[in-house]
Amino acid sequence: MRKSIGYRIFIWGLLLASLLLLWRLNGILTHPKYVPVDDFVRHWASGYIFITHGNPYSPEQIQVLQDQVTAPFVKAEVITPNYIPPWTMLLLGVFGLFDYPISRLMWLIFNIILLLVSIELSWKLYSGPIKYKWLALLIGFSFGSSIAVLEKGQTTCLVLLGIVGFVYFVEYKPNFWIAGMFSSLITIKPQLFYLFWVALLFWSFKQRSLLIVSGCGFTLLALSSITLYFDSKIFTEYLRAFLDYPPTLFATPTIGGYLRYYLIGINQFWPQFIPVIVGLIWCVYHWNKHYRIWQWSKEIPVLIFASIILSSYCWTYDMVLLVVPVLQAWIWLISARKDRILGIFSLVHFLISFLDLILHRYLDDFWFIWFAPATLLWYLLNSNYYKKDIQKYGINDETLKPNSNYSPPPDMPVFSKPEN
Repeated sequence: MRKSIGYRIFIWGLLLASLLLLWRLNGILTHPKYVPVDDFVRHWASGYIFITHGNPYSPEQIQVLQDQVTAPFVKAEVITPNYIPPWTMLLLGVFGLFDYPISRLMWLIFNIILLLVSIELSWKLYSGPIKYKWLALLIGFSFGSSIAVLEKGQTTCLVLLGIVGFVYFVEYKPNFWIAGMFSSLITIKPQLFYLFWVALLFWSFKQRSLLIVSGCGFTLLALSSITLYFDSKIFTEYLRAFLDYPPTLFATPTIGGYLRYYLIGINQFWPQFIPVIVGLIWCVYHWNKHYRIWQWSKEIPVLIFASIILSSYCWTYDMVLLVVPVLQAWIWLISARKDRILGIFSLVHFLISFLDLILHRYLDDFWFIWFAPATLLWYLLNSNYYKKDIQKYGINDETLKPNSNYSPPPDMPVFSKPEN
């Protein structure tokens, strides 16, 4: 017991020391003279403009504040608005209350916590061994997109938490209303996980329950109403920003982006939606094939891969959503019978992240269209080996046992624990 208490004191002491170190180094870590200003400066500027009753979607107003932070070290080449939806502006307003250096440090800590909670819940959802929780944290935080999203100061960790929280409250501790509230976080970047909404609609009709949809709608309505109280024109401003400054100038590492820039023409934006249509058709087919045995914890990884690869607009830092299937695959690896296989798959996984981080120092994000497909290939090979392992040794591993708190529909087959 003493050892356990001492260990906890050491961990919390180390955490406190790390936070104090971050606080002391904050001026250097956020100074554009040493570190390039990231995407969070626009979020911070929008939040500040929102609480001071300006137009948080005005690229000119955002640029004035951004220049105050970055000048004379950085000069924006393209002035763009902040495309974050109005119901998220309340959160940015909280961070806009503070000066940029302090706000940037708070945002970093906030996103680390979001990523930490998402990793913990994912490990629990897929029955990851408790003794290897440290490995889950190592994998999650060393993943290329995880490092990128923390470095850029983006909002994708909120979407990740929305996905994991949704599954947690659908299967682990069933509460459809709370699950719907978590799913509202996915609307912050709806293009990243758009196939989820198709599957959710079909699933809700099959279950004859709209509790999740209602929970999501109520959350968005409540947040939007509060936002409108502070800025009655915010939705008009949001729409005008999209119409006046559409996100057509950016070369994203997507299939649609490559179709547009290499085959059809950069002046045409519609080719970026061709993969989206393919994804919607695939999702309908996938639902029709699996709806009788649909289980969200099993289908979410597949939907994440399909949504990311077939998205109309996605950056590599947005691929932090792949942490969920990556952790699931690592749980399979831990249950593998051969250390050689574990070593090979581990090496390939870290090599993918290593290449992503190193090559980003020299290449633009547009050239990283390979990252998600490479991770998908690693995932599928892992899954294939795992299935062969099951066939060879039988179903006797804890990762196949469904959660004790989850009650599947009557027509859903359940893996039973083998008798002794």
